[in-house]
Amino acid sequence: AERFMDMYWAREAEKAIGRLNPDEAQFIETLFWAPHAPLVAPEPYYSMFDRDDIDLPETVGKWYDGQPATLLTHIPGHYGAMLQRDQWREPWGVYLGMVKLVDEALGRVIRALKRRGLWDEALVIFMTDHGEMLGSHSLFQKMCMYEDAAHVPLLVKPPGGRRVERAGSLVSHLDIAATICEYLDLPALPETDGVSLAALLEGKAEAVREQVFIEFNGNSGRGFE
Repeated sequence: AERFMDMYWAREAEKAIGRLNPDEAQFIETLFWAPHAPLVAPEPYYSMFDRDDIDLPETVGKWYDGQPATLLTHIPGHYGAMLQRDQWREPWGVYLGMVKLVDEALGRVIRALKRRGLWDEALVIFMTDHGEMLGSHSLFQKMCMYEDAAHVPLLVKPPGGRRVERAGSLVSHLDIAATICEYLDLPALPETDGVSLAALLEGKAEAVREQVFIEFNGNSGRGFE
């Protein structure tokens, strides 16, 4: 597991944090690959979750009336259609193990920040670029507009030690840059649709936007235009 790429990146982040000067403004970005296809995980994470104990969501392994037939012509449907419902337990087990691996890799980065005394006043943002169908609607990976692919996790710890609670507001990737700019007292980016999440994070607002626009411009089966 220590040779797995995510653990390597976590160790490199620990080293970088160890070299930081706490008296100067700093920016650290750490990439994690897991959980992602192909679902390959080292032990003990591969076998960490008993496949028989996994409670699959109702939508897994089911093709619903009205789904676009074009989904079968590219990766989500092409791979997803190969598995029956119970066969999805294996990829689900590996996926959950990979999530646990990233949890522990991220924990190493957080502990490194705390050791340097940087955690309390740091703005820490954890997010992903896309979701995962993982058998829902008989689809795999992403490249579609279903909730499983479009809905992504976003965890933010603002500076100052305020306890962050689950927020019910819609947010967007576009809002990340605006949030960073506000916390750094920088002017907002010109011609951006992003809005700062600072008021939401500080408990001064219950919502920052009423709607989110999502666009999908095609796939490798139909071509990008």
